[in-house]
Amino acid sequence: MNPEIAVRHGYQAESHTLKTADGYLLTLHRLPCGRIGCTAQGGKGTGQPVFLQHGLLSSSADWLLSGPEKALAFILADAGYDVWLGNARGNTYSRKHVSFSSDETAFWDFSWHEMAMYDIPAEIDYLYNMRAQERNDTTRNLLYVGHSMGTTMIFALLASRPEYNERLEAVFALAPVAFMGHVKSPIRLLAPFSHDIEMILKFFGGNEFMPQNKIIRYLAKYGCELTEAEKYICENTVFVLCGFDKEQYNATLMPVIFGHTPAGTSTKTVVHYAQEIHNEGNFQLFDYGESENQRRYGRASPPGYNLENISTPIALFYANNDWLAGPKDVANLFNQLHRTSIGMFKIPNDNFNHVDFLWGNDAPEVVYKQLLMLMQRYK
Repeated sequence: MNPEIAVRHGYQAESHTLKTADGYLLTLHRLPCGRIGCTAQGGKGTGQPVFLQHGLLSSSADWLLSGPEKALAFILADAGYDVWLGNARGNTYSRKHVSFSSDETAFWDFSWHEMAMYDIPAEIDYLYNMRAQERNDTTRNLLYVGHSMGTTMIFALLASRPEYNERLEAVFALAPVAFMGHVKSPIRLLAPFSHDIEMILKFFGGNEFMPQNKIIRYLAKYGCELTEAEKYICENTVFVLCGFDKEQYNATLMPVIFGHTPAGTSTKTVVHYAQEIHNEGNFQLFDYGESENQRRYGRASPPGYNLENISTPIALFYANNDWLAGPKDVANLFNQLHRTSIGMFKIPNDNFNHVDFLWGNDAPEVVYKQLLMLMQRYK
């Protein structure tokens, strides 16, 4: 269990279960305080709340795996923040529903759109309610840190439900994914087939995203140029789709990472990203085909997310070698968020890749140091 990772390192940790409006049971993990001074606080989170949302095929564990000196959740807790860790529907910690079992197709009928519309609001509301109960604190000063899909989710939410802009102090987007017109990831190879539902279900699983081994090997050919000793990395879906950087590689951490990733998601979630690439990088709702689109949206093609509705200050952290969130796509996003953007912050390492924001050897120095300085502005 995720809290055990934190407890093993001397931190107090909590698990919370909440229900979304559409019936999913999600697990929230929490580090209410750092290793020092937690007893004096009565084990309660007296610091400013910060919410961390993981990316594709991931879980809250991603923010903890590197340990106290390198993992962002621990660094933030030791800096005095009340740290909350989300878990999206379908991952290791959020695989229950009030009506469906995870063996049923209905359970997996979601993409990151539903995570944005239901999961994030439920978690934010729960977080505020808990803090109000514990310390009668109704201050709306939550900071949101997302990685990869965690950024997609918050962009979609704030664009679609503008009232949630009032519940956030600022958003810090690590490897932000919205527009996908210049993706280098092998996921681009799936884009032409993203509307062939029968083929998709055959090769990637009708419910949970579970690609056949031969598909993973096919995709790996286009992205994994490693030594024989490192080839096992190319068997992990996360690294195949997101990339791998030898310079940031921590050999001792790999078995730990592999014990927690991939953490699970729906095939529909991955297909939604493939559609974004196929549809010239547009940031839009799921494309069900003309007739179903007409029924659901009242139009033949899916509508785009209206980023003009976003008023929350947003900082975009990007890397030149990111396979999923390349500089051109991040610049496009920045231009569309011009009214509220804090700025674009380039990682000063040309080889830095998508997962390095989490597990890279240099992440604390080249990402988290600047992140914490920016967060201080919104205390």
